[in-house]
Amino acid sequence: MRVASLVLVASWGLLAGCRSEPHLSPGDSVAVDVPPDTAQHSALPDPRETGIDPYAMVPGVRVGQVRLGMPFDSVLVALGQPPRSDAGRGTVWGAWPGWGAARDAWVDVFATADSPESPYLVAQIRIDGPPFYLKGDPLQVDATRADVLRLHPSAKTFGTDDLYDDRQGIAFAFDSAADSARATAVLIVLPGTPADRIQNRPDTP
Repeated sequence: MRVASLVLVASWGLLAGCRSEPHLSPGDSVAVDVPPDTAQHSALPDPRETGIDPYAMVPGVRVGQVRLGMPFDSVLVALGQPPRSDAGRGTVWGAWPGWGAARDAWVDVFATADSPESPYLVAQIRIDGPPFYLKGDPLQVDATRADVLRLHPSAKTFGTDDLYDDRQGIAFAFDSAADSARATAVLIVLPGTPADRIQNRPDTP
């Protein structure tokens, strides 16, 4: 289970306390504590207004209304302050509890900046449970490794046991290389992203 707290962000930090008009740029530094009992689940986007299924994962494009390439500032406006966050030089990460029926799933958003003057843009979205689903793909979030390889024959192994289809912009995280192993998370990335740039942050206490 994740612990609802924000960490001290140094160097190219995360401005995580603002809900209305946050401004995030390399060089910011802030420390914000969020008591566990105040962590809020993200609001459910209304598909009647947006025309977007909030649970649809589109490889290489988006998860719900969170799109690859969108400013991280816009993610903060849409989802509010993340209960968990971290940052390194040129990267930021925020994790939100899923919205609506997806309260047991987590949405991890990674963003990068090319330089201290550049905005942070979403580079990867990670989902670890249902009812999020892959649009146009019969695989479920907990698909077996054998099924992933059957439907994504060009998928490559990266890390230890994970699989990545760089043409479609989708990766699957696994705990083992067994054919029966089930994915612990699905990662949506831009097609062509180098495998060593994919961040699979596991659930931690």
